[in-house]
Amino acid sequence: MQTLTEDTHSKCEAEGAQPPVYSQNSHIKMALDIDWRSWRTRFSIVVIFGTLFTLIALFTGGWGEFKAEIGGQTIYTIHQGILIDRHDVSRFAFENWCVTAMFFSLFCEMAILIIVGLIYTESKVKINKRELALMVLAGVATFLLFTVVVIYPAKANSIYKDYVIAGNGVTYSVSYSYGLAVVALILMLVSSIFGYLMMRE
Repeated sequence: MQTLTEDTHSKCEAEGAQPPVYSQNSHIKMALDIDWRSWRTRFSIVVIFGTLFTLIALFTGGWGEFKAEIGGQTIYTIHQGILIDRHDVSRFAFENWCVTAMFFSLFCEMAILIIVGLIYTESKVKINKRELALMVLAGVATFLLFTVVVIYPAKANSIYKDYVIAGNGVTYSVSYSYGLAVVALILMLVSSIFGYLMMRE
């Protein structure tokens, strides 16, 4: 056990009170003191997972997939991402927008986690209407992810059809990174709902 300063200790003794002590397990006690049933806690947990899925979706290279099939057998499969240029084709305008939207969404999610961290650690940093700020950030992140989920397949299927050789069985489709972005959208949509309920809590 680690006691407080001598001045605080002496003052407590003079007032006939038992001096407080800091436990080595105080951080565990703080975690146990969190109300896990509150909307703020639920909101925070969902945002954490939403941030992880956004991050993974952005930095993985499986947004699109070119697949060649002959006689029902897959000859080769080529995956491509949106974050880096391909060797033969640079990013199209819609892909640049998707990258920008994903980064801004990630920025909003990280800002939410920072504010939530300040709240739970009882920081002295003052944030006016913090519940409203959290809900707005979650809403913006949700909107940006929604635009990505809608725009990417619509534009990709239209543009990449020029690179598809139908006669040779080459097809194009969205792949796993896009699916991760859809999951991130669903999580952030849920967090926006939780954020609204958090404001009314």
